Amino acid sequence: MKKKFSIATSLAVILALTLTLLVLAAQPAHVIFTAEAPCVVKVNLFSYTDPANQHVTNKNEPTPLQLDTLPSTPIIFGYPVSIICSEITYNLVSVTISPPVPPGELFKSGAEGDTTYVTASYTSPIPNPDTTPPVIDSHADVGPIEATGSGGAVVTYASPATHDAVDGNGTATCVPASGSLFALGDTIVKCDAVDAAGNHAVQTSFVVHVVDTTSPTITFVSRLPVANSFGWNNSDVTVNWSCSDNVGVLSPTVTQVVSGEGSSLSVTGTCTDTSGNTTPDTQTGINIDKTAPSLSPAVSPNPAILNGSATVSANASDGLSGLDMVNCGALDTSSVGSKSVTCTATDKAGNSNSASINYGVQYANAGTKCKGVPGHEILQPINLDGSSVFKAGSTVPAKFRVCGEDGISIGTDGVVTSFRLIQIISNGIETNVDEAVLSTTPDDVFRSGNQQWVFNINTKNLAADNTYIYLITLNDGSFIEFRFTLK
Repeated sequence: MKKKFSIATSLAVILALTLTLLVLAAQPAHVIFTAEAPCVVKVNLFSYTDPANQHVTNKNEPTPLQLDTLPSTPIIFGYPVSIICSEITYNLVSVTISPPVPPGELFKSGAEGDTTYVTASYTSPIPNPDTTPPVIDSHADVGPIEATGSGGAVVTYASPATHDAVDGNGTATCVPASGSLFALGDTIVKCDAVDAAGNHAVQTSFVVHVVDTTSPTITFVSRLPVANSFGWNNSDVTVNWSCSDNVGVLSPTVTQVVSGEGSSLSVTGTCTDTSGNTTPDTQTGINIDKTAPSLSPAVSPNPAILNGSATVSANASDGLSGLDMVNCGALDTSSVGSKSVTCTATDKAGNSNSASINYGVQYANAGTKCKGVPGHEILQPINLDGSSVFKAGSTVPAKFRVCGEDGISIGTDGVVTSFRLIQIISNGIETNVDEAVLSTTPDDVFRSGNQQWVFNINTKNLAADNTYIYLITLNDGSFIEFRFTLK
């Protein structure tokens, strides 16, 4: 049966709590909670045991609600019980059950098939609706938290407590939740709470600071080109580093070029991460010398003597890395003439400088013995001092020898390049001429014999009382000059 009761003067709510216990072995009893429209009863059930012997807990379940229990199974419920009618919530804080049963328990033992209606009469209602929202405690900002990767860091925090006049204390629900991955920078966490009556708390928030203060790692990779065995380079040196960071780097590699000159140079590379943290590394002991050594060769004696002993040397220096080696080519004194020799100086950085010097090779100097006879000067019958006098129209033999340092006379063709009359002195007056010399032999070349050169001068076209000066030029660039007078 049903029984009506009044909650307030303007509100009529009919609450029927129908308890049906079917006393059948191995069959459930049905406990049915209903309410009359337009109101909804929210039954604050604590626990009961279903026919499968499973403990079930329900709280604030709205009607209609049907529970399956075994006969004589207690259903424990509590207060307050909510009645929502016309969008207004009333909380009932006490109930009197008729007929009397132990407080907080509904049960019935009856004969099989019996149906008992138990009607609850409610007293002491709260006259005003519960509209007070819960209050959320303030929460301090979290951090700074060091980032552990490019995504930021996993951050845990304690959600702020909530306080409600009806529902008591609780915990707010916050987004992003504790244990989430928080990005680098500042993230606002918003916290909210709703009480059983649906009242929302004033939302609160706090900030989670995720920072990156960890410097990147810089690793030396190479110096290119590699220094030589002396520890020097003769060109720019490129130094390379690699960069790494748990969050990220602006560039995975860093390159610096050393382009100067000097010993024990240094260069610094710096890795920078995406947060602006930097890590430097300095590489020292870089030696660069790009300048070739100075070099000045010399030949001694110069000119050298045919088949004689001569040396070539080089005055070399290097002001930075120092000299490694100086090499000069071999001198050639096996033939007369103008020649050249090259010297090369190399420093310890590998820079080289080459320089050439010209030198001459000539026959032995005047007076040098050529097989016991003086060489490179006029011989008898022409006096060396120019005092010889011959009869005009006669043939005057010009004799001389040419030899090297070894004293061996040279008689090969080509030794004499020219034989000229170059000056005539008459009555104290000198006249320069350039005339080929007439010879009494069938040709106009020297003939060598008895290790000497002989040229028979025909004087039939020369005037008496004059002094004649002659010049013999040799193929080594030297010459023999002599004179005689005709009468």
